[in-house]
Amino acid sequence: MVSGALQPPNEIERQHLSSADLAKGFRLICQARSSGGEVVVHSLPEASDFGILTEGCGDLQVGDSNLHIWRVQVPQALPESRSEWERLEAADNGVLMDQSPPLSLLRMIPEALSSDPRELEVVSFADRVIRVRPAEQGSLGYYGIACDIGTTTLVAYLVDLRSGKVLGAIPRANPQAAHGADVMSRIDAASTKEGLQLLHSSIITAIEEMAATLAASNALTPNDIAVIGVVGNTCMHHLFLGLSPIRLGQAPYLPVHRGESFTRGATLGMDVFAETLLWSAPLIGGFVGSDAVAAAVAGQLLKDDKPRLLVDLGTNGEVLLSARGRILACSAAAGPAFEGVQILYGMRAEPGAIDEVRLHPEGVDLHVLGDEPARGICGSGLLDLVAELVRLQVIDETGRLRPPEEIASSGLPGLAAHVIETDEQIVFRLTDSPQIIDFTQKDVRQVQLAKAAIRAAIDICCVYAEVSPDDLDEVLLAGAFGTYIRKESALRIGLLPSVPLPRIRSLGNAAGAGAVLALTSESARMAFIELAQKAEHIDLGSELAFQERFVEAMLF
Repeated sequence: MVSGALQPPNEIERQHLSSADLAKGFRLICQARSSGGEVVVHSLPEASDFGILTEGCGDLQVGDSNLHIWRVQVPQALPESRSEWERLEAADNGVLMDQSPPLSLLRMIPEALSSDPRELEVVSFADRVIRVRPAEQGSLGYYGIACDIGTTTLVAYLVDLRSGKVLGAIPRANPQAAHGADVMSRIDAASTKEGLQLLHSSIITAIEEMAATLAASNALTPNDIAVIGVVGNTCMHHLFLGLSPIRLGQAPYLPVHRGESFTRGATLGMDVFAETLLWSAPLIGGFVGSDAVAAAVAGQLLKDDKPRLLVDLGTNGEVLLSARGRILACSAAAGPAFEGVQILYGMRAEPGAIDEVRLHPEGVDLHVLGDEPARGICGSGLLDLVAELVRLQVIDETGRLRPPEEIASSGLPGLAAHVIETDEQIVFRLTDSPQIIDFTQKDVRQVQLAKAAIRAAIDICCVYAEVSPDDLDEVLLAGAFGTYIRKESALRIGLLPSVPLPRIRSLGNAAGAGAVLALTSESARMAFIELAQKAEHIDLGSELAFQERFVEAMLF
């Protein structure tokens, strides 16, 4: 936001910014011109962590751990050994024979074998040796960090790798959001080597800071963190690993790699956790990433043969359908509207955000987060509002906001008073105290576009699986938005298929829960791999029926 001696907005600014934004002082910095006096640039407040979902990831039952710890006695000399590593291999009865030791591991050997007796503690994760140290020094901690890298938000969990107990969680906004709200914007920002490095380093720094905070708050050192595991959509996966996502933005939208990956922190630019093993979960394909795989494993999408639908209602919407032994998967560019972005008075779920809306013939009832005056409306409130406007026919099936005289003639004079008609547009005024909060016709369209993308993706999956939406045994909602929305509102606007309410279940942060499972259980990690390989990816961009379904889903 800017103020001071500026020339009036030019045509380009009027095309990209609404009159309300311009009235608030928003300008395009690349277009605004000084008129000769002082100009002040006002920084917007940083995104808050309020409302970022960390629940849905409680203590988990661990059966077959990825972590293995054992002690070996290394002899001083062997007749045919030529190196200390070969002595260690021999003492370990060949367990290490198939491994090419990384340099970081070899650097541990001289100190580890300098004591007498030469008894070592060897630690492996997913059959990869990650530590070798003198047994007399005692065991270090065996903890992991599971991180869900969302387009908009990050959540990291500290977990005891032996018990599966989650010891803490920390959320934060994804720092890459400064380079674009959606994955296509990030791909564009990473199209140069400099841009890729900038986005890669920002996410690495954020994860390392979160991991360090979690460790310190639990009286742990970085050496106690044995492994950091991450899940995320395909673009976030690539940016985390430093892989160019440029091909994801071009048909046929192929990732560079979609299997699980192992590396050391130093390889990706970590400093504090340079020697920590990093694990990146496998992807399905296209923009359907490991976060969807994690949610499917945590939500038990494949627990039986009944048709079961999983929907992640994030910026990059992901849809998985399990039916008759098949798994169909696709992603839909829902955009950030459900996060409150690109909505005139939209905001994140933080104090001052309207999160629930009820309309009645006499007027409007609002619930505001944090017991503060309303400053805007977040995603759950947005969905409530649209559902209520549809229910009372303040907007018609095409999404048109009806003028106040039409609403008054329908016997709703109290609501008609909230509909303001200007020369530019019709708006629905939620409140004017302590500040005006309007819901505009453009806002309605943004919600329609987001819900149509998700619903069309669901319908296409059902067509491929030859399953009627009515036959769905369960609809699983993943992510923060899916947890906080009113299911009745989602059904009313047609975001979800018309199934009975008891069949709709919110999973909380299922991606985070799945990431924790994969770190603590070898069978869960194997389930990741199996599901990612088995799933059939549907490219909606080349699916002719998608556009037809999309247009149909635009209607309320």
